[in-house]
Amino acid sequence: MAVKETDMRKDRAYKQAKDRSHDLFMDVAFAPTHGLGPVADTNWEKGPSKAGLVLGLANTGWQGYQDFQANTTKGMG
Repeated sequence: MAVKETDMRKDRAYKQAKDRSHDLFMDVAFAPTHGLGPVADTNWEKGPSKAGLVLGLANTGWQGYQDFQANTTKGMG
């Protein structure tokens, strides 16, 4: 019984040491940085509007239709 109790204590001590070691590693790995942080970039420019894309596609379609009409013969239409 004493051997079993000793093994349990050794196991508990091992797990506690392993947990402390892991906690120390995490504190070092994810340590906060000191000093000034980078300046936040808040001067973002807006990109092109989706309306311009739709109008451009509509214009291309209309131009394609006009070209189609210009290239057909009068009797085939």
